[in-house]
Amino acid sequence: MQNTENNIGKDEISTLKNELQWYRATYETRSLLGIIKDRLIRVFKKKAPEKPIRTDSNKGIQSFERHKSDYIFFYPKNKKEKLIEFHKIKPFFYKGNEEIWSSYTKKEVDIVIPIYNGLHFLKILLPQIFERSDIPFRLLLINDCSPDKEIIPFLESFNSKKNVIIINNATNLGFTGSVNKALKETKNDVVLLNTDTEVPINWLSRLFNPIFTDPKVATVTPFSNCATIASFPNYDDNPIFENLNVQQLDDLFKSFVKPGSIEMPTGVGFCMAISKSALESVGLLDEENFPKGYGEEVDWCMRAKNKGLKNVFVPNLFVYHKHGGSFDSATKKSLSASHQKTLDSLYPQFPTEVADFVELSIQNHVRNFLLLLTCSKLATQTIVYFDHELGGGANLYTDNFISDNKADKLIICVSFIHPHSNTKKQYAIRYYYKEHHNAIHINSLNELEDFFEYLQIHEVIIGSLITHENLKDIINSIKKIIAFQKCKSKYLVHDYHSICANFNLMYQGEKFCNIPDFKTCSTCKIREVVEPVLINKDFVSVQNHREVLGVFLDNDIDKIVCFSPSSKTLLIKAYPFLDDLKIQIVPHKVKEYRPINIGVIGSIHSKAKGGEIVHHIAKILEKERNPHNIRIIVFGEVGAQFDHHMIQKSGTYDRHYLYDLILKNYIDVILIPSICSETFSYTTTEAIMTGLPLFCFNLGGQADQVKNYANGHIIEELTPEATLKIITNYINNTRKQPNKALAVIE
Repeated sequence: MQNTENNIGKDEISTLKNELQWYRATYETRSLLGIIKDRLIRVFKKKAPEKPIRTDSNKGIQSFERHKSDYIFFYPKNKKEKLIEFHKIKPFFYKGNEEIWSSYTKKEVDIVIPIYNGLHFLKILLPQIFERSDIPFRLLLINDCSPDKEIIPFLESFNSKKNVIIINNATNLGFTGSVNKALKETKNDVVLLNTDTEVPINWLSRLFNPIFTDPKVATVTPFSNCATIASFPNYDDNPIFENLNVQQLDDLFKSFVKPGSIEMPTGVGFCMAISKSALESVGLLDEENFPKGYGEEVDWCMRAKNKGLKNVFVPNLFVYHKHGGSFDSATKKSLSASHQKTLDSLYPQFPTEVADFVELSIQNHVRNFLLLLTCSKLATQTIVYFDHELGGGANLYTDNFISDNKADKLIICVSFIHPHSNTKKQYAIRYYYKEHHNAIHINSLNELEDFFEYLQIHEVIIGSLITHENLKDIINSIKKIIAFQKCKSKYLVHDYHSICANFNLMYQGEKFCNIPDFKTCSTCKIREVVEPVLINKDFVSVQNHREVLGVFLDNDIDKIVCFSPSSKTLLIKAYPFLDDLKIQIVPHKVKEYRPINIGVIGSIHSKAKGGEIVHHIAKILEKERNPHNIRIIVFGEVGAQFDHHMIQKSGTYDRHYLYDLILKNYIDVILIPSICSETFSYTTTEAIMTGLPLFCFNLGGQADQVKNYANGHIIEELTPEATLKIITNYINNTRKQPNKALAVIE
């Protein structure tokens, strides 16, 4: 190891280790920890060490690994990833005062809808096509021998329309064969549209605009809730956002996003426009390899790319995809797996292209900003909150504020991320509305001011300006935001940074100064007693610091909140000219945050004994950030396949000492997670003897015992989600009552 460090450079290793240790103590899982960790790993990989690298503590790293998806925008994940600056996504979006562009080419197109059952979908979709399409079209409906006998009469009801062509297959051709049969009948640029979709007003012109304006475009795909790499708000099968209908959500999209397109590795077949010239060049879909669909559009798009054409995505259109098509889920899964192997064989580069698109494409950032804008329209208020990321009471206050308000308000938190060797100076924007949260970064204060012009802000709250690089500059930017938005403003006195850069007012770092005269202040070696990262770079003197903040507090802040009378006294001593009525004293309300401890008695080595239930509960807690601070403690062993870092294990225990273990771990409730019908459950008997609230499923002997127990609770729905919800609700409803039940285990 010593030789390796010499080859790399002792100074670099020492610096990186010191930085890592400091950031663990201050940021823990914050973005800079990720930066330092990556740098340390890359340095050691220059010369592989003979032994694993060990550091003083892995707590911060482990926490970072569990939550690293939160920080994707704040550090390079690999060498070819580049941070996307806000100015690069600006061309895609309208500001509030811009007129929405609506001039589109209106030449005829063909719409192909392959049909196999799905009458309930067609009854919604077909009328929408006629009512909401804004350019001339021919509609080709191809019925692939649907077993539903009502399909043909329903389709024939459209025979009177001159632009409708109905094709009834004599035999079932499969999805790809049917589509190819219809494509041979097309005369124009064409869109393949699933039956399980809904379309908004003026959808066709926006979908085809890239094809009409760029001869190199082969396919166009819009946003949808279920469209893999074109999904919103996540790369997943999402329910439609916030239970809006397709028109409501699309109205937001087209009001936010300008016409434009983003190149993508493949189109997505649920709603995919294809240019006629590309179809003639590339040919039809591959019926041999993809007879029933699932992957056929990827194959076609890759063939188009090989001919120098491109597949693009339009972010100003949303088409609803219900994902309830012709096949059951098992068939879909089987087809997808089989066809994925075919695609991997034909196009081994495709998975990498998709991964790069997901991680690196500007589309991800466009989606992210679009999510923010959409939340801002649905929220009752949008609040901008300036803060640091150092942890401690101020961040706890911020977290509680977000938790208390995000149900109906959009909270946008702004903090400054200090530059390091592989990062640019930037401002971290983290936003929260209901369960939606994400992050964007801004490279300059000018961009920050510009960023907020896309939003309507109702209030600006300054939680802390510690760590912001230049105090005068950030205050000037906040002033501009407040003036432009004509919004309310509030300053929170979490510390005494409003009075001095030495924000705890400790003279020379040794004693409380009680705000002396400026002459005494000038003898305080502030730069020596305050960590460099915590002091604004433009700090000159206490007098200058106070002049800047005094004018700001007096002229631009509507309300100043102190959390104790003494804080107000000190603030008035520093700024006697402040309006007393502007300053409010609001003592902190500290929330109880004692963990909810769920005890599981007995080893869980199998699915029958509830191992999978407990494992999935742990995964839910991890995904949802454990808002109720729940701990799962298993008194016994846990099978390796069910293990999880959020499950604590006591190992085997002596039943005579179970009472002591229950007390020692402050258990609130006990869960018997077994999903088999026990003939008799000894662990249930042991749980009853504790006197604690006891939960189990309505199965077998364990349920018989619990039903006869005064503090017993039966869970009817055999799912981890229902189990967690029932236990959490019980605890929250009874927590204020002291738990007196704990019987002696004999």
